[in-house]
Amino acid sequence: MKKLLVYNMPERELNGLNGLKDKYEYEIIIADMDNLGHKISDIIDGTHGEPVNHERLEHVDINFLMIHGFDKSELGAFVNELNSNDIKLPNKCISTPINLDWVLYDLLLENQEEALLMPIITNLFKLRTAMTKLHESGNGSKELEDEINYLNEYIARRDYEYDELREIFNKAAKIYNNHIEN
Repeated sequence: MKKLLVYNMPERELNGLNGLKDKYEYEIIIADMDNLGHKISDIIDGTHGEPVNHERLEHVDINFLMIHGFDKSELGAFVNELNSNDIKLPNKCISTPINLDWVLYDLLLENQEEALLMPIITNLFKLRTAMTKLHESGNGSKELEDEINYLNEYIARRDYEYDELREIFNKAAKIYNNHIEN
């Protein structure tokens, strides 16, 4: 059965999801603080057995949606309908065998971190492209070339930490700006 797992969903978006329930034939499961220590699969299955994590977990400030049980064609149509109805859900994912085994709290934290990192990563990719074009046009230097090589290695690692990523972006932007100003 198709299901949507939501956490901390604003009323407007929740109403929008409820408005599409009959068309896409899904159930909405609203997770709350009591579910944070439970495995995703237990929440989706409705078993809610003993929590995996027995600590008192704090609220994660993220509006989250997990889409479960949709086939590819339904998923595409559903996401398009969300967009056309202006239902804003920036933190969403599709259930997988791996994330179904996660504890909800951990998945929320992972998605929260990813939401912080993605804009910086996107801008880092754009900056690297601009730096490469500048270097290829003959307006570069050894410093610019070294920074491009460093960025290529860093990006290939695919292991990003927020503060480090910001620092790397800012350093590269400074080098790039110095080259365009000269």
